[in-house]
Amino acid sequence: MKQINRKTCIFVVLMLLVSIVIVSNTTNAAQSHRILGFARDNSGQVIENGAIITAIVMNHVEGSGWPPTYTQTTTVDNTLDYGNYDFGEQGITPPSSDYIGGAIYFHIGNQNSTNSTAFQNLGFTNLTILIEDIPQITDNSPDSGHTGDSFTFNVTVIDYVDSPAELRINVSWLHGTQSGNKTLTNTVSNYFAGSITLDNYSIANMAYIIWVNDTSGKHNHSTLQTVTVTDDEDPISHVSGISGYWKKASDNPLTITATASDNIGLNNVTLYYRFNNNGNTSWGSWTIYGVNITPWTNSGHPTWSFTFSSTGHYQFYTIAKDNATNAEVAPGSADAICGYDAVLPSSSVNAISPYWKTTTPVTITATASNGASGVKNVTLYYRFCTNNASWGAGWVNAGTDPALPWSWSFALSNGTGYYQFYSIAKDNATNVESKAQSAEASCGYDFSAPVTTVSTISPYWRTANTVITATVSSNNMSGIDTITLYCRNSTNNQTWSNPWVFGTADTDPWVSAQWTFTFPNLTGYYRFYSRGTDNATNTETLPGVDSPDAFCGYDAVLPSSSVNAISP
Repeated sequence: MKQINRKTCIFVVLMLLVSIVIVSNTTNAAQSHRILGFARDNSGQVIENGAIITAIVMNHVEGSGWPPTYTQTTTVDNTLDYGNYDFGEQGITPPSSDYIGGAIYFHIGNQNSTNSTAFQNLGFTNLTILIEDIPQITDNSPDSGHTGDSFTFNVTVIDYVDSPAELRINVSWLHGTQSGNKTLTNTVSNYFAGSITLDNYSIANMAYIIWVNDTSGKHNHSTLQTVTVTDDEDPISHVSGISGYWKKASDNPLTITATASDNIGLNNVTLYYRFNNNGNTSWGSWTIYGVNITPWTNSGHPTWSFTFSSTGHYQFYTIAKDNATNAEVAPGSADAICGYDAVLPSSSVNAISPYWKTTTPVTITATASNGASGVKNVTLYYRFCTNNASWGAGWVNAGTDPALPWSWSFALSNGTGYYQFYSIAKDNATNVESKAQSAEASCGYDFSAPVTTVSTISPYWRTANTVITATVSSNNMSGIDTITLYCRNSTNNQTWSNPWVFGTADTDPWVSAQWTFTFPNLTGYYRFYSRGTDNATNTETLPGVDSPDAFCGYDAVLPSSSVNAISP
């Protein structure tokens, strides 16, 4: 093997170093610059884990043009032993040697650091990067809301020292008469939210300011923000209940009252009505009656003087409109109803037949009618007298019948005599029949049988047809209708036949009754009885066999006689 001397070796080494320098200068490639250390805020608090640190290397070669800067990032890691950030063993590696000597600036998140250094090829720098860590606020809240509804504040807050859980975010807000200081809750990542309820009675803008405080005493706030608030709530109205369904002429016009309310104030309330006159079944169309524009704030009791146009049935509802032009939706059915009846009812007591009554009570009936509301009741009035002429003090209420059929069980409590009746009807609208107090029906009451007597026959023995006379000693109220002559006959004045009718007399006016008695059973003994029946059908009791009114004997056989022979 050929031995190489020392001079030769030194020459070779020198040539290699020159070659390395020449190669290095001719490749135009940068090496790397490792930078590590602490990332803190100006108060010395370390930046939180995960924050992005951006290194920006400036191209220092004037006019080279591409690219003017080079950026590279790393992430804060507070578990490192020698700091909390490290751009790694490879360091910051710009694409060319044009960056050697260029300034390196740093951002933490989007915050600029005042610290910088220069890029050194194969450099190593332990650098503390400081930022002014003020919490950064981004307001994502809606720009509009509705009265009385929930409104949610949505805020993004970035802070490089404190975690979201360590931040305190409050919103000071004012709307109408409501205000507060709402603490927002961390929902996810850097997002915070919290809800309030807007004033239900104001359409003024809601104003608020967002406040953020971190644990190092840094704080920030937003500018004054405003939210447009509109009213989306319809007003409410309702016609108040109308007391008593039926109304009469004295109730016309009728005051209709409603209740109405709205959260921001009423503008007007309109009354609608509809009508029918056919029994509450077929209705006309809804019609505006009137608009009440009384200036209200939030509630009121509007009224209308409603004039009924005709007898029939009426329904009502109202529609309210508020100061934001929201209008109430028409209800599915009427708020209130009533009927109008200005027609007086009519009634009449039915004829009483037969006229004369012998027992009590008697049933009195009436007919009644009314056009719309219907008859509610009928009252019976009566008066009494004993002679059918002098009727005494006046009419007496005999009772009110509240339902069909209109009838009364009338006790003839004044006794025998004459009774007259009339009726007064009232309808469901409280209209009362108006008419003169005059009899519409009448009857008489007579429960006593008449008393008749056959006049005495003198002389006792009769030989030819004889006029028999009966007189009335008592005919009570109703008067005699008929008198019947009864007779019993005997051949021996001891055993008598059953009574038999000879004849019935019907005379008007009554004075007496007469019969020409023909003694149809010929010679014998006769007893006579009269039996009266009055106009009330009361009939006299026939006397017993031994209590005749009159009696006589009849003998039409001529006697015979002769002179007896004289002897001697």
